[in-house]
Amino acid sequence: MLYALALELVWLPLRTALPWMIHMIILERTLVAALIAGPATALAARLLPVRGSRSPPNPYGG
Repeated sequence: MLYALALELVWLPLRTALPWMIHMIILERTLVAALIAGPATALAARLLPVRGSRSPPNPYGG
């Protein structure tokens, strides 16, 4: 009886929710990584020269 109650109250809801929980954790970590990688890439592109390429002309005369 106790096993059936635990199964119904704990295991079945967890089994139903677990794929969504995993999906949301992966989605959240992907979004955080994108929020970090976007500005980091822009900053690196602005600060670090690229070897073998010529920079476009600076419209501000620099």
